[in-house]
Amino acid sequence: MYVNSLLLFALVAVCLICTVQCAINPNPYLRVKQVWFIEEPASAAFSFVGFIFHWKGFKRFQAASHGRRYPFVQEYSFYSYAWLFLTLASTAFHIHEDRPYFITEKLDYFGVFVALLVCVYSAIMRSFNIRDDRTKTIIGGVMSIYALWFMYHMTFVLFDYGYHLKTCAGMLGLHGMFYIGLWLRGVSHAKYMVLGHLLFAAASPLEIFDFAPIFGVFDGHSLWHFMGNFGALLFNEYMVRDAKNYGSPSKLGV
Repeated sequence: MYVNSLLLFALVAVCLICTVQCAINPNPYLRVKQVWFIEEPASAAFSFVGFIFHWKGFKRFQAASHGRRYPFVQEYSFYSYAWLFLTLASTAFHIHEDRPYFITEKLDYFGVFVALLVCVYSAIMRSFNIRDDRTKTIIGGVMSIYALWFMYHMTFVLFDYGYHLKTCAGMLGLHGMFYIGLWLRGVSHAKYMVLGHLLFAAASPLEIFDFAPIFGVFDGHSLWHFMGNFGALLFNEYMVRDAKNYGSPSKLGV
């Protein structure tokens, strides 16, 4: 527990140091140095590390839920699939932005949206302990219709970056609120989800403010990807523990 606390403290300290760097040396006109054919090497590398983290977390979750009567295997499997797709799409986007078609950009942006929508869906299922297929289908159907409308609007009407940002930020906040509620109701391992959200909040200045890339490679966005990978570790730790402890009042997995 002390190791986890020290790790979280160190990561927050990195965020604060980089935020100070934003204030001291802002320069939105300096771009990241391209390495060979890779346009944003640090962001691409950290995105692919995220893929590895999510893959390993998914395999741990499969092992933890195997042979157990855990009712949310499907929901958290969807969660893992969505994040695995997102991290690969993000890697491709940061390797090469295929102008003028922007296919990799759209895959990245839509991947974020779908991953967060699946996060909210799985959080609803777990928070309200929804197990019957009919209710799952209705809620999933409504959210799927919204997803199709969102992607249609962004593709054929207006690719609105501001609307995308607000929508994703809102879903991320809603996702966090569900797990805060679960934690307050006595599910002790939900703290890993809460800590993951605190980490994302601490890292948000890296996305908001701009500064000269460190060594010409590590800009704010790449460092945000770096921090986000530790959030992924915390989220996956929750999934594994929930699969192991669900239905065990002695471990507060109710």
